[in-house]
Amino acid sequence: MSNETQAIYGHLCDYNTNDIIREATAIEAEESSTQSGDEGVIVIDGRDCYVDGPVVVMGKVIQMDNSGVGHNWRTISGTISPSVAEELAGEIAESLDSGMARIGGVWYRWGY
Repeated sequence: MSNETQAIYGHLCDYNTNDIIREATAIEAEESSTQSGDEGVIVIDGRDCYVDGPVVVMGKVIQMDNSGVGHNWRTISGTISPSVAEELAGEIAESLDSGMARIGGVWYRWGY
């Protein structure tokens, strides 16, 4: 994935101080979102951390429809696969300000 289509998965934050450390990687976001208990705490370089913030692709916050028919849109906080991020980047590049795309049977939207 090129830098201009790179998805941003939120911020990696220190669990004890809530300070932002840096942008989270896809792997860190996935680990934090699937971590049971301890509010998504993962250990990075000896620090208790968590990932906070929405998924952003090409400057657009991404939402996913949880209903399958466009009635339950939620901002994604966590991760999406690099292939979905790449497809969304292509769709976003073709749209003006907002749009929707069905990828892998899931509806996504941006610029809402």
